[in-house]
Amino acid sequence: MLPRTETAHHTVALLHPRGHYIGLYQFGKEAAQAKGLVLYCTALVAAFFAQNEPWKYFVSLGIFQLEVIQPGQTVQLAPGLAITPRLVPHRSV
Repeated sequence: MLPRTETAHHTVALLHPRGHYIGLYQFGKEAAQAKGLVLYCTALVAAFFAQNEPWKYFVSLGIFQLEVIQPGQTVQLAPGLAITPRLVPHRSV
């Protein structure tokens, strides 16, 4: 089991907008009432969230903090826990 840390506990990685984002509704004020949840995402996902409701509203409320990462860029989330997104051609659009 990975250690729970402030960083790892408040982080989501979403690297392509193919339906996986639907569950993020649960972080809204009607359920988890999250604030400042770091959403590591590609530029494509960040643009989608910044321009489309209800995600645009979630960003404006501070529920999500969008952090753009590039394929191949490793992000250290906590000691011993890192993510490195990989480009998957059929998922890159």
